Amino acid sequence: MSSVTSLKPSALLEAMDTPSIVVFHAPWCGHCKNLMPVVDEMAQQHSSSSKPMRVYKIDASKYGSEMRAQSADFQNIMDDVPGFPTIVFFGNGQRHVYSGPRTKGAISTQFAAYLNNKLQGGGDNAADELRPEDVRVVQDGMVLFHWNKCGHCKRFMPAWQEFEAWSQSNAENITVGAIECPSTAEGRVLAQEHGVRGFPTIRVFQNGDATDYEGARSLAALRSFANTTFSGASEEEILSASEEEQLSSIVSGGGSAITDHLDRTIKALQQAQNRKQMETAFSKSVSSDTPNKPSGAALRKPVSLKATAVPDLLGRDKAILLVHASWCGACVRYMPDFEKLAATAPKDVTVARVEWDKYGNTIQTNKVGTDMIKGGLAAHVKSFPSIFVVQGGKVHKYTGSRDELPQKMAQWFQ
Repeated sequence: MSSVTSLKPSALLEAMDTPSIVVFHAPWCGHCKNLMPVVDEMAQQHSSSSKPMRVYKIDASKYGSEMRAQSADFQNIMDDVPGFPTIVFFGNGQRHVYSGPRTKGAISTQFAAYLNNKLQGGGDNAADELRPEDVRVVQDGMVLFHWNKCGHCKRFMPAWQEFEAWSQSNAENITVGAIECPSTAEGRVLAQEHGVRGFPTIRVFQNGDATDYEGARSLAALRSFANTTFSGASEEEILSASEEEQLSSIVSGGGSAITDHLDRTIKALQQAQNRKQMETAFSKSVSSDTPNKPSGAALRKPVSLKATAVPDLLGRDKAILLVHASWCGACVRYMPDFEKLAATAPKDVTVARVEWDKYGNTIQTNKVGTDMIKGGLAAHVKSFPSIFVVQGGKVHKYTGSRDELPQKMAQWFQ
């Protein structure tokens, strides 16, 4: 029997105020199952010591929605849980998300360092980042809210740092900076003030009012946006200057640079063509699906499934299933595109979704889909969102780009 106490949300609030280790897990998660014996051993070893280590676990797939809905009470804790298992230290005034080896010795050592205030929040460039009080007085500028454990943030950071360097000589009248939020209580409060629900998030300040940046996460896009928003330059002027700069760089780089530039240009044209095809298909679907309905009539939407309806879907000839979680920021951002996919899908293709934090445990327990996909559906749900394609009663997991899914669907279901 496990020595690790299972918490409900109300008990987690108490644990967050005491020196403790909390494992956010899901019963269907294979990595969680592998970790539990290690955590159990830690709890047993320290239960009889003079300074017992409090080790807890909470089923975040069951209680994640509740904790996210009450984010203020739970200090946005679910923003620190990008997947399962996630180990979080509490008790020295700020929480710390553990990211080291999942061994008893490593976790215990890091927890001791945390209690001695030797583990601090922030990334490698924390000293150069903005503080919450700095952000609160920004009048005009752009601020990146990020998390030092977020893979998307790490991949985006080089472009953002280039943008910061560019702004120092080209946009001196605005503030451009970054702040790491989840690792400190003050940062979490600031993120809550700005309604930040996922990372990275860029906030645009104009006369003290802040809105979300919705453009591309590239240096060129950021520079163009800053120029058009804060300098009053026209988009054509910015594009012209950018093209001159890029041309000079390409010519000086020789044949290799020119070839690379051509490759990028061709790829960009292909992506633009694909987007145009998607928009055209979507427009045709709107007009053809609702010829006799008044403007604003409902389009075809994804079917929301309960656990009992999933086996029937997996047995169909043509279907697409999205597995998502209510607490998953990537799922929330992808959902509008998935709804467009449902609107443009052929009428004989069922497009459905199932909320894993509600029904995942039942689906795993009942071994749903074992006849259609090796190991059953749950064995292939390793992250969110996950997409599955059903063809003739056979199921396979889609691992390609979500942007290319509409084109793929047209090929699969001709």
